[in-house]
Amino acid sequence: MAPSSDSWVSPFSNCFDLSGFFSRTRRKCSAAKLGMRELVKFADLGFEDVNGTVITTRSFIAQQRDVATRFMRAFIRGMHRYRNDKEYSKRVLGKYGKITEMVLGMEVVLPNGKVMRTKAVPNSAAGPNFNYLFMGAEGTLGIITEATLRISPLPEARRFAGLLFSDLPAAMNAARLIMRRGLRPAFMRISDELETTYFHKREGSQMILMFDGFSELCDVELSEALAVAGSLGARELGEAPSRQWWEQKRFSIAFPSSTHPLFGVPTPGHIRISGCIDSAGTFDYLVKVQRGLGEITREMQMFLGAHFSHFYPTGGMIYPTFVAEVKKGPECARAYEEVWRRGIELSHNLGGTINHHHGIGLNLGKFMHLELGEAGMETFSKIKRAMDPNNIMNPGKLGL
Repeated sequence: MAPSSDSWVSPFSNCFDLSGFFSRTRRKCSAAKLGMRELVKFADLGFEDVNGTVITTRSFIAQQRDVATRFMRAFIRGMHRYRNDKEYSKRVLGKYGKITEMVLGMEVVLPNGKVMRTKAVPNSAAGPNFNYLFMGAEGTLGIITEATLRISPLPEARRFAGLLFSDLPAAMNAARLIMRRGLRPAFMRISDELETTYFHKREGSQMILMFDGFSELCDVELSEALAVAGSLGARELGEAPSRQWWEQKRFSIAFPSSTHPLFGVPTPGHIRISGCIDSAGTFDYLVKVQRGLGEITREMQMFLGAHFSHFYPTGGMIYPTFVAEVKKGPECARAYEEVWRRGIELSHNLGGTINHHHGIGLNLGKFMHLELGEAGMETFSKIKRAMDPNNIMNPGKLGL
């Protein structure tokens, strides 16, 4: 697409993004007004993530046939692999890192139409790593059309375990000691007290984890993790809770059944609002922000349940979901905006990042000054103006 001030480019993703809950339909409508057509509607293909739609124009396909062909080839191969080998699809978890940690190199189409490539090497000291300039920029600086990723061999063995702690601080302390011990679970997931009660029917704070790799390593890591948990008074639940989550609930748990009382049909004249104020920080931060968000939502007569599913040697992320039934009308939007504002400000004031993996988009753009500070936001804006003077790349995202 030629860079001009009367056109803009907005990449689409099938990522489940709660922070864009109110804007997903608007994006699709905006694309339709520009004459775009639906290329792929994921809901029609029978996949769990039904929020994604790939949209393009006939002229783009005609002018960029190679790009469109490579995208569709990758898409079809990916969906085929997902349908035929879900175990493989489930492996991108704690041990293997976020997708940003797997990228070695990429091809990017810049706002001026030029194509830039970064070398797919393990590491480099030849200037800044430009991969990180584009990852997380949400399409505001360029469109990633190709990526080279690090892959890992399929594991020889897996070891599952479920644990029940007296409360969240005890479970979080166990996670800290496990990570500081140098153990690397393929996944480790903690539910706070409310999620443990409502979804797991237990009292306390539940942890499930799994180690994979070659058998001897799995046995040693699991033994060490259980020893850490035992020293903190945890009760072993066997492998069933962990294995069941891995094999049956890995995807469905993100979209709770409408038969659950928290997510069922609202009473007449009301509407259910929900969102996830995910953030990341140190281990002590995670407990503090969960407690703080609990106070905010109780004050606003909302339910809040949280889990913690991405861990690092120095901390982790929190995935807190709020749910409320609000009377239809202006109060609905006010309540939604208020809980987001108070939650983001709490995360920032406690020293955490305002978002871990859902992204900023439009809804959270107004909080980017908290994350980057005055100098950081000024620097980011200068980079944007230098690379995209006509502001055609996803205008309005990330607070730009």
